[in-house]
Amino acid sequence: MIFGHIAQPNPCRLPAAIEKGLDFLRATDFNALEPGVVEIDGKNIYAQIIDLTTREAVENRPEVHRRYIDIQFLAWGEEKIGIAIDTGNNKVSESLLEQRDIIFLS
Repeated sequence: MIFGHIAQPNPCRLPAAIEKGLDFLRATDFNALEPGVVEIDGKNIYAQIIDLTTREAVENRPEVHRRYIDIQFLAWGEEKIGIAIDTGNNKVSESLLEQRDIIFLS
């Protein structure tokens, strides 16, 4: 996991795909966008614009992706994001790997 603030330069070199995603975040006026999918580099790199109300932690499930990487960006408001290490031994509660590239853990 890489953690930082969009306004601060990253001290380490990141993969080109992540840099493209970060460039999109820096250059985008999120007040002007409707919820939906925005392609950044076709289907290879895209943004899901989601307008939601933060839920309580107990209402969420940890998740893992195998094909895509998430860049979590909060345009306004505040939210706590939990993390866990994917050891490969975590208990799977639901797998939607084929349909949505997501596995939910217990």
